[in-house]
Amino acid sequence: MWQWFFCVAVVAQSYVGLHQWWPVALLFLLRYLPWLLQRRTVLTAVLAVAFGVFWAHYHLQWAYNAWLPTSLEGHPITVRGEVQPFTWRELSSRFGGRRFAVTLKLLPSSATAPSDGVVHLSYYADEDEVVQPLSGGDVVTAQVRLKRPYGTVNEGVLDSAQLDLARGVIGRGTLLTVEQRVPARKGLPLLREQVSNKLRRLLEPWPRAATLAPALVVADRRWLDEEQWRQYRDSGTAHLMSISGLHVSLVAGLVWMIGRWCCVLLVPASQTASRLALWPALFAALLYAGLAGFSLPTQRAVIMAAVMMLSVWRGQQGGLTSGFRVACVLVLLWQPLSVLDPSFWMSFLAIGALLLLFRVGVRGIWWRAQWLLSFALGAIGAWWFGSWGVLSPLANLVLIPVFAWCVVPLALLLALGAPVWLFAPLLEGGIALAEQWLAWLTPWQGQLVAPHDGFALLLLALVVFLFCLPRLPFSRWLLLFLCLPWWWPRGEVPPYGSFDFIVFDVGQGQATAIRTRHHLLLYDAGPEWGSGDAGQTVVVPWLQRQVQKLSLGIISHADNDHSGGWGSVRQYRPEVRWLNGEAWRMPRTEQCWRGQQWQWDGVTFAVLWPPAGLRLQQSNNNSCVVYVHSEHGHVLLTGDLHKPAEFWLSNHHTFLPNTVLQVPHHGSATSSSYAFLQSVAPRYAVVGHGYKNAYNHPAPAVTKRYETLEIPLLSTVQSGMIVIPMRGEKNTKPIEWRTRFPKPWREVAKNEQ
Repeated sequence: MWQWFFCVAVVAQSYVGLHQWWPVALLFLLRYLPWLLQRRTVLTAVLAVAFGVFWAHYHLQWAYNAWLPTSLEGHPITVRGEVQPFTWRELSSRFGGRRFAVTLKLLPSSATAPSDGVVHLSYYADEDEVVQPLSGGDVVTAQVRLKRPYGTVNEGVLDSAQLDLARGVIGRGTLLTVEQRVPARKGLPLLREQVSNKLRRLLEPWPRAATLAPALVVADRRWLDEEQWRQYRDSGTAHLMSISGLHVSLVAGLVWMIGRWCCVLLVPASQTASRLALWPALFAALLYAGLAGFSLPTQRAVIMAAVMMLSVWRGQQGGLTSGFRVACVLVLLWQPLSVLDPSFWMSFLAIGALLLLFRVGVRGIWWRAQWLLSFALGAIGAWWFGSWGVLSPLANLVLIPVFAWCVVPLALLLALGAPVWLFAPLLEGGIALAEQWLAWLTPWQGQLVAPHDGFALLLLALVVFLFCLPRLPFSRWLLLFLCLPWWWPRGEVPPYGSFDFIVFDVGQGQATAIRTRHHLLLYDAGPEWGSGDAGQTVVVPWLQRQVQKLSLGIISHADNDHSGGWGSVRQYRPEVRWLNGEAWRMPRTEQCWRGQQWQWDGVTFAVLWPPAGLRLQQSNNNSCVVYVHSEHGHVLLTGDLHKPAEFWLSNHHTFLPNTVLQVPHHGSATSSSYAFLQSVAPRYAVVGHGYKNAYNHPAPAVTKRYETLEIPLLSTVQSGMIVIPMRGEKNTKPIEWRTRFPKPWREVAKNEQ
């Protein structure tokens, strides 16, 4: 059982950092070494834990050292890299201009530039510019401007720096120019591009098949439109769109069944035929993983399949179970940082649950396994991504068999040259059936929000497993009590007359919220960045976790960094009314004027700016300024206000003590004048900005101004999401998410700013 101790140690070191306890561990070993030597099993477990901690710590340090050096951040550098297949794509934008995305696998180029790892790049072009697309396998020498990984940190949202660490991403930035391009002439990337193009061409008369077949055969998801992707995502079936262990195992299993049937014709002994059929199954798994580009999930799947097949080949007792344990160890030896990737957990926990069912030996194994997979994948997805479609088990109940027995096999047969006229209509019909089923479920599809703690997830896993057993010593209805954490009220609501001020970490932009006992105000919705926006990835997941419903929204002004996420929030709550400092630039919003006032739960909200009928040429000065006050504290929301408007506010309004200031214009030198700061005299000031942003926000002179006036300045880059309770005697210091939920990679990034 030492294998499990090794696996647990790798996980603990990756998420918590156990290496800091090595002095205590060393003293323990010295103190109890004679006792341990007499108990070999315990000694083996201790050594397995020690090696697991060392192994994970070594790879974490190696990954940190591979990140872009801080000395190169923000400076144009020349790199050489191979274009990754299907990563060149044009991103939609509602703010003019054109934006493209591409991913490079870096190659050795010079002593000063990074030469290992992956970088994600954006290329910006004018509307009339002719852009030459890059293809998978092309080797380019390009001038880029990069930043090292630094993910935003918010409640209920996966940290992107964690994924970057797991997937070997060393930087993100802008592609400035392509100095040299060598088109691909051979290799796996070019082969995958050719297979995708072939499928698109052959399946052109069948639009659904032409969209999904490249995604399921070579992981080319470029053709999935936003509406189609949202349908799969909201129904909890998006995992079927990504080639993972489920797909590789499916292909290996189908080939094994066919191979076994063929071998039985040649070798009468069924046991021998079963063993011989393992080899073509393993070859099929390798081939499919190659078509998927040997991504991390498919590498894990191949390792797991190879180990478990070898265990069965050798006729080991409990071969599948022991093979699963050995596969875990081999995967963590090969890719210890893969434990930071949600796909690792979804693959291993799903397969582990299935093996447990097989081990118990219950009847009706297939339908029980179906339910177990649906709930397991849904619950794990909810834990990682914030919510879970209530009807996702029903959606998966149909889609997993349809994809397993129809869609994926037919797509692979077409890629291998099967007759299009015969198989393409069947493939189109299978996809149409699946999407029609999702369309039927959509009107009743709600989102169940995951609890904050992992204990609730373990309880749900236990409930699902017990439910799948043939008999229990008690009524199955009692299992519902173990699900209470999923319906229990989430978090303590502010008492009457109190409120919480929440500042989201959305990079170079702004999104904040005021939470009273029964109401929520959203002030700004963060930026849009082409492939997504802060409303979809940060704000909506947070809103789903709240007891209160969104009552009113305010967009300070129409600039992208404040309004980019508005569309996603509005889609989530279409009935909500929105005020806007520049309503003429954003239809379906109402103008925000000085004098507007309302009260919720003993908390007063007053609009201080702009005066009625005023429209300024400087867009930032149109920002809707809101003052929130109660007997326990006050918050001043300023948007991107500039100094002239600050002076007007200082002369026309008296600010109360114990005010928290949202720093105007992200700390730009155009704002935060001495007169304004002295007039407000804030208890805290909070600035939202992006890591190493191009505008140099907050400006050094502005930061110095806050220091001179002894005003504590909180930054979303340093703190992540910030919650400031205004609850009278219960007023506490600001809750900073990076400090409250420390992770090894967050500390490294924070310390090396």
